[in-house]
Amino acid sequence: MSGSDWGLILALVLGILVVTPILAVATWVRLRKLERQVARLERAGLEARGEALAKVSAPPPARVAPVTPVVPVTPVVPAAPDAPAPDLETVIAGQWLNRIGLAAVAIGVSYFLKYAIDNDWIGPSGQVAIGLLLGVAIVAVSYAFVQRGHVYFGDGLMGLGGAILYLSLWAGGSYYHLFSSGVEFVAMAVVTASLLVMAFGRNSERVAVLGMVGGFMTPWLVSTGQDAQVALFSYLAVLNAALLPTARARDWRTLELPAFALTQLYFWMWYDRFYGADRLWSTAAFATLFFVEFAALQVARSLRTAKVREEELAVVLFNAGVLLLTLRVLLWPDHRTLLTAAALARSTRGMQMASVCLSLGGSTPAPRRQLNRLEVT
Repeated sequence: MSGSDWGLILALVLGILVVTPILAVATWVRLRKLERQVARLERAGLEARGEALAKVSAPPPARVAPVTPVVPVTPVVPAAPDAPAPDLETVIAGQWLNRIGLAAVAIGVSYFLKYAIDNDWIGPSGQVAIGLLLGVAIVAVSYAFVQRGHVYFGDGLMGLGGAILYLSLWAGGSYYHLFSSGVEFVAMAVVTASLLVMAFGRNSERVAVLGMVGGFMTPWLVSTGQDAQVALFSYLAVLNAALLPTARARDWRTLELPAFALTQLYFWMWYDRFYGADRLWSTAAFATLFFVEFAALQVARSLRTAKVREEELAVVLFNAGVLLLTLRVLLWPDHRTLLTAAALARSTRGMQMASVCLSLGGSTPAPRRQLNRLEVT
């Protein structure tokens, strides 16, 4: 037997050794949960039966003529109990084993495809087609698991399907050159938009994070090493315009700071490699556009909640500082007068934004307007 055959056998054995314990532990955890549920139902049934017997055996109350009228009392509705925190068994079965199982499946599928490719069973077009069909199928199947209550597993499947789609499109465009880089770029953008739409519809922050990661990976995957400032920065602006309102609408806290950091990373990487004096005004315009996108989100959120979280405060400070640094790098020393005017305008605008975030009295007359403190959480 050849080395590839032994490798395939070893992969199958390892897969069995990994998957079998996972299934056994997951089954045991589910049985334990079912046993606890049955025990709770039995206790509740016994208590209800005892109360019913006590009511039947108790003598009827004696009739007493009312002396004073009864004052009606508004019934107090008890507060709904807090949802119980997930126990260790639920965390292990729902999260850890889910991720280990998905990783094992991904490794097994990748090894099988590599084996088939090495033996010329599947050509480049077939490989890309299989990857695209497999990615779409996995994303579609993930909905069935979510509807059955397996949210973690469904989100994991959707992330796996999205990763397969990105890799398949990259292989078809940049590796095998089956289609142009423009087609590859547009297709990846469609995948990112689809993941964000599905994340918003399902209210899944995990899927939104996967869409954000894929969206910011797209320019790197399709890069040809040439200067494409307008296309790159326009794409980043559109991506942020989709991510930031989604984060605000769903109150997701894990999108804004990474999106800001990755946007600045792309900006300064382009600057270090391609910037020239002839790109001064277009570069300054895009830097200002990025600043406005992240600043507008903070103003809108502060007007709605009157709170600023720690990561949001970090974005506010870094956003203003990065804009001033960018203008300093672009305008000094040839346009120092314009730099001074821009710094003064930025300072004035910052004070106006702080005033808007602090005052929530909008249409109330000035004497009756209350100035609320902005709470940092």
